[in-house]
Amino acid sequence: MQAVQIPFRKLAFAGLATVLFTAFRFAGLPQTSASAAETEMPEPVLLYDFEEQDASDKTIKDKAGQNNGTLKGRTQVQYSEERDSNVLYFWGGNSYLEFPQGFFDGRDTMTISMDICSLMDNENFFTVAIGKDSNQYLFLRTRSGECRYAITKDSWGTEQDVAAVGRYKEQWTNVTLVLTPKEMRLYINGELIDVQDGLTTKLSDFGEDVIGYLGKSFYSGDAYFKGYIDNVAVYEEALTAMEISAMNGTVPMPFQSITIGEDIASVVTWKADKEARKLTVYVSKSNTKNKETAELVFRTQDNVFLKGNGIVSIPYGSSTQTEFVIKNGEEEESQIWEVSAVLCGNPVVPGQYADPDIDVFDGKYYLYMTTDGFSGWSGTKFHVFSSDNLVDWTDEGVILDVASKDVPWSVGSAWAPSIEEKNGKYYFYFCAKDTSGASSIGVAVADSPIGPYTAMPEPLMTVEMCKKQNVSMGQAIDPSIFTDEDGTSYLLFGNGAAAVVKLNEDMVSVDLSTLQNYRGAREFREAITVTKRNGIYHFTWSCDDTGSENYHVNYGTSDSLYGPIQYQYTVLEKRPEQDILGTGHHCILQIPDEDEYYIVYHRFFTPLTYFSDGKGFHRETCIDVLRFDEATGLMLPATPTLEGVLARKLGKEPQQPEITPEWDGTEPGEDETVPQPTKPASAEADSQKKSGFAGRLFGIFAVVAIAAAALLAWRKRLHEKK
Repeated sequence: MQAVQIPFRKLAFAGLATVLFTAFRFAGLPQTSASAAETEMPEPVLLYDFEEQDASDKTIKDKAGQNNGTLKGRTQVQYSEERDSNVLYFWGGNSYLEFPQGFFDGRDTMTISMDICSLMDNENFFTVAIGKDSNQYLFLRTRSGECRYAITKDSWGTEQDVAAVGRYKEQWTNVTLVLTPKEMRLYINGELIDVQDGLTTKLSDFGEDVIGYLGKSFYSGDAYFKGYIDNVAVYEEALTAMEISAMNGTVPMPFQSITIGEDIASVVTWKADKEARKLTVYVSKSNTKNKETAELVFRTQDNVFLKGNGIVSIPYGSSTQTEFVIKNGEEEESQIWEVSAVLCGNPVVPGQYADPDIDVFDGKYYLYMTTDGFSGWSGTKFHVFSSDNLVDWTDEGVILDVASKDVPWSVGSAWAPSIEEKNGKYYFYFCAKDTSGASSIGVAVADSPIGPYTAMPEPLMTVEMCKKQNVSMGQAIDPSIFTDEDGTSYLLFGNGAAAVVKLNEDMVSVDLSTLQNYRGAREFREAITVTKRNGIYHFTWSCDDTGSENYHVNYGTSDSLYGPIQYQYTVLEKRPEQDILGTGHHCILQIPDEDEYYIVYHRFFTPLTYFSDGKGFHRETCIDVLRFDEATGLMLPATPTLEGVLARKLGKEPQQPEITPEWDGTEPGEDETVPQPTKPASAEADSQKKSGFAGRLFGIFAVVAIAAAALLAWRKRLHEKK
């Protein structure tokens, strides 16, 4: 259920929990017990709501005490029509708010809550900073796709943190930070997102005269925050999940997190429907030992316990009824949830791998990837995995180390491989850096798909070679090999600009007279590939940055391998509702002698909270079905999934699930064509939805009416106090 949006949250401090309980009960929506809902909300020890504040006044009044804030630079109070209240605007230059020095001294246990509308992207900055200097600090950062809260007493290398992945730019979000001597918790819009246990740093470790800022970092090279902040409140206790949910007009779930034993990487993600009390847990097949039954371990809220032994056992593909008991003083309330478990084929191999290339040799699949998980993509080794059925993979070991004497010209950074077989030899194309730091494409040769490989003593393709041919190129990286029907092989590659060149018969040298740039690859960043079907060349390439959740694959066609490319549309992109982000750097597999295709790509490592920063260095490889439209002959947008594909043994009939590409309702541009969206199965379903909506609409009006009445009463009381 979406919480009703009230212009501002000031009524949270005057018994909002009671109001919400009555409203939810009247609307027929999920509720907590009466005794819990009627609990008096704690009062903040600091409250900046920016009301009755002159825009020119540099002193921000504390409505809860005498801890007034001070504005620096051009930061000022503005009226927001959207919120019907005053807010604090940060313009991004040398401007910020400073808390009274010493206010945070010794606050080892506290809660900070505020509403934030960030206008920042992926810069380095602090939205909130509390501490002494760049060695001792607590901070909150609200980037466009990430919210991160951390603490350290020995600079960035020892930060302990909690984080959320989501969309936090240009929209109002309530962020609540809870801190105790041993734990930190992050809540977004009243929902608990992440917990960090076993803290080794406390605010009291920073000593006296602790400094606090809104909008300024302790690192001199960082940017200043740009955006809006409202309703800054500090409590001297750790608010409970129920209190934080009540402040945001939401109903808390009885559990905080779910794991398989101690291995949190086993759970890809979980999705909860609080209204229906249904929970679906998606478990990685590659990262769990038990492939038959999910042994789910719940971390419940502080006032909740799980009936039974604390572990819920569910055979994959089935569901079970699970009872949570919520304790409120002497009273108890029982909640029954239907819990189901899904075993996911994506990611296809355990661990961190990216930039995949797949092929079929001698009746077996082989998968070559960048070994990921290194800052700056500084891994040096390539592995190869093999499979008989496309879903169960065996690590065949390291086939090349670009930091060893095996590659004479290279010093490291093993990126983006590609493989091709010709004349009984296997040619492995790869990226690495030379002694000057430039990235180039090399090639190694073997008699077997799994090696051993012997690298050529010099790079196959460099930026300098491109410049001499007047070909634009950022870095000579991301090789993809295409062999046409006449047996001629070509190298497609590029970063910033795409190019193609013919390989000589020896497959370890190129014909530079054939080197040229592609035209028409809209938004091209890297990793261009081509698939030929029914005489048409189907080009696909990656866009945006691999560190961005918006990394995606675009698609175009041509009658010629050398283009120009006619852009069509995006064929692979993120699915945030499934925690699938950063989908790109792909390859396309055609089953030999069949009109059957798969797309292999990487995405951000899951669960998304496993790594709080540098998600472009932490990626995993996935496989999904790819189809063509029989009427137009065009490639259909692929649907990235958690479940992945069914087993596909070569020489057998395919048995893949039917997947209908999703459509977001937006219209294509003038030069774009997209498959027609799938229509609803029946008008009757729409009618039922409308009928149910009418009933809930009445309940929502009741919530709004009661909340508005409480708001007016609160304002009146506040005025009387003044």
